[in-house]
Amino acid sequence: MFVVFNFLTVMWYNPNLDTDCPPWVYASCALGLFLYQTFDAVDGMQARRTRQSGPLGELFDHSVDACNTGLSVLVFAAATNMGQSWMTFIALFGSTMTFYVQTWDEYYTQVLTLGVISGPVEGILTICLVYIITAIMGGGSFWHQPMLETIGMPKPSFLPSQVYDLPFTYWYLGYGSLVLCFSIGCSIMNVMKVRRERGQDPVSPLYGLLPLAVIWTLIPAYLYLQPVILENYTIPFGVFVSLINAYSVGRIIIGHLTQTSFPYQNVLLYPLALGVLDSAGALVGLWSAPVLGYGVGQVAFTFGLLGLAVGVYGSFVFDIITTICDYVDIWCLTIKYPFVEETERKTGVSKKTNGIHVSTWNQRLSSCLPQLLTSSNFDWWKVRRLPEQGQARAQSGTKPYLHPNRSKSLQTSLGRPPHPHHTRPSPSAPLINYLADRLSLVKMVLAVDLLNPTPQAEARKHKLKTLVPQPRSFFMDVKCPGCFTITTVFSHAQTVVICAGCSTVLCQPTGGKARLTEGCSFRRK
Repeated sequence: MFVVFNFLTVMWYNPNLDTDCPPWVYASCALGLFLYQTFDAVDGMQARRTRQSGPLGELFDHSVDACNTGLSVLVFAAATNMGQSWMTFIALFGSTMTFYVQTWDEYYTQVLTLGVISGPVEGILTICLVYIITAIMGGGSFWHQPMLETIGMPKPSFLPSQVYDLPFTYWYLGYGSLVLCFSIGCSIMNVMKVRRERGQDPVSPLYGLLPLAVIWTLIPAYLYLQPVILENYTIPFGVFVSLINAYSVGRIIIGHLTQTSFPYQNVLLYPLALGVLDSAGALVGLWSAPVLGYGVGQVAFTFGLLGLAVGVYGSFVFDIITTICDYVDIWCLTIKYPFVEETERKTGVSKKTNGIHVSTWNQRLSSCLPQLLTSSNFDWWKVRRLPEQGQARAQSGTKPYLHPNRSKSLQTSLGRPPHPHHTRPSPSAPLINYLADRLSLVKMVLAVDLLNPTPQAEARKHKLKTLVPQPRSFFMDVKCPGCFTITTVFSHAQTVVICAGCSTVLCQPTGGKARLTEGCSFRRK
């Protein structure tokens, strides 16, 4: 929101990227960019504090950053009066390329590695400083003065006049080029090093940089063949380039989270490639003139590309959000299952874990279970529990399902006077049904205890272990709290299960069952 506000503000006052704006515009850009950086860091802290961190949050964070990268470059170009020129696209190339390579690095190493000069930290603070200086100096034209002369450095005899007279913007591009080469080189070396340590092919990940090379071959080729777009429609075409980068980065993140193959294709490049072929064919003489022409047709084509990019990327974002929300059972912008810090062990007060009151239900069962096991008036034979409803009721904290005609037997077991016609089951009742009824209630206790692994719950499990057979095993999807990777785990695994993404211990064998590590969440398959 802050970056979008900055973008709209500078586009209103400086639509051609070469006009000085009021000083407050640059000050607002500095404030907006700083607030964006602050909230970009705070949202992760808030997600960890509320225990709501997950794959959707990571996608939101990186995808928003990818979109803001291109918009921030256009705002910076307007603040420094770069104009609708190659300089703006060179800056856009450096920013989007850095973001793509770092995401590519994370895909193969499972770790997000930032360079010595980090764009999200040092880079943003540097740009904020540029905006503040621009506001103080009265406009972006200040950055077109010779830098060495402006800072008071005398001209050395060995330095050519062309170099001494270079403005601030050219020195900035030179500095950015050095940082870009260093960051990309470090990322490539890091990926190859990690792959060697894992005994994997260190060269094959380099193929993931080919889509980036294709993108930045088609973009300058089209601008060179159609200078009318470069000189008059830099902003819509720059937004289109930003969406290409955001779509590529988003698909790489999806591949990283789902552990699928690297996404090499980008559907947004196909129409751009057709536009390049149309113009290049006319240039080499394959046909007399481009099908789109040189004026209005190319402008319409550019805005068509922008509309297509908005539609494709918007559909991609909507599909990802709805899919993850449905699978993980969460809401997008609000918390469906709030987490409250545990207080039961210290105060005995019931707690609410992920939206389910489990302590109250556990206390209710723990108080009545000894009476249920020893009562001479409880009719075990008459207890019935629906398989699906029982599990749902156990998770929602409601009472166990009892046969409607036999609900008074539970009241009798809790100390209420028995019905005069209510008796224990006949000694000739089948033993297997008698044990099955006892097992159904115990299963409910174990299901609730799985959501609330307190010492009291563990003691009840140990006490009931001699009374009932081993509960039925199942498979569950366990989400790693560190990298949010989903791992399928057997409920009675006898070995330590480690996350393939970040090597975090997900569960350990305890008492014949897989005990999840604190912070891990699971979903029964």
